[in-house]
Amino acid sequence: MTRRRTILALLSVGVVLGGGGLPAAAAPAPKHGAVMRTLDPNSDGAIDLAEARKVAAALFDRIDHNKDGLLNKRELGGRVTPQEFAVADRNRDGKLSKEEYLSVVESRFKAADAHNTGKVSERELFSRAGRPLARLLLP
Repeated sequence: MTRRRTILALLSVGVVLGGGGLPAAAAPAPKHGAVMRTLDPNSDGAIDLAEARKVAAALFDRIDHNKDGLLNKRELGGRVTPQEFAVADRNRDGKLSKEEYLSVVESRFKAADAHNTGKVSERELFSRAGRPLARLLLP
């Protein structure tokens, strides 16, 4: 009887036995295909640099809270490493212009494009090398 109560208690709090112990009420992670549909307007299954720049420029505008056309470290919210920030901030004003931000996007795009095709596939975007690029493209 104790085993039955334990199982019922676990099920009542939403723990799925054998399913990794995740609560049933937790929202499922977004499917990668849905993310790619957002980033890939021509639906060719990959993101080229122009598409990445367009998405990144729109995100830049969204996270530029004070609308001054520059992103400070606070507005960036950790999307760019201190080393990348130092390299990208060419005029050393402590902020990134849109072009400076897009230079980081281009650098990360090249790192994510493992096969040098000029495109980043979904698999490449969510690879170890591609995740930093995804941080600059996804809200």
